[in-house]
Amino acid sequence: MKKHILTLLLTLVMMSAAAQQSFNFLNMVDADDGIKQIATEGMIIKFADGNLIATAGDKTLTIALAELHHMEFTNIQHADESYPKGDVDGNYTVDVADLNILINIILKKDTAEKYEGRAYVTGQNTVDIDDVNFVVNTILHKEDES
Repeated sequence: MKKHILTLLLTLVMMSAAAQQSFNFLNMVDADDGIKQIATEGMIIKFADGNLIATAGDKTLTIALAELHHMEFTNIQHADESYPKGDVDGNYTVDVADLNILINIILKKDTAEKYEGRAYVTGQNTVDIDDVNFVVNTILHKEDES
């Protein structure tokens, strides 16, 4: 019971801070660092039967409080884990096309937002040389294997 009350209080504090800073997503992270993400616009959080239930629009996420490690508000949309890290264009391979997209984003000829979080290769809320280096090293490593 104490854990449920503490989780509720922490959620209220986090929501209060989020209201002041205007975040777009809430990440619920389990003990294995698995992330469930939901948009904050219109979000409703309920607690029932030992679960946290978050609803926004037509999406509902449920996580057992016993499995919840922490929650965090963010403006970064969580990328689909089925794509390899560095696969910016979402074609399931890391190649020169991904590198070109990152360079165009840096040169402001393209925007990171349309790549659903995949452009933030190193997990930062920006596209920079670290993302480019990761993709270059991934491409070079694949060429070494052939």
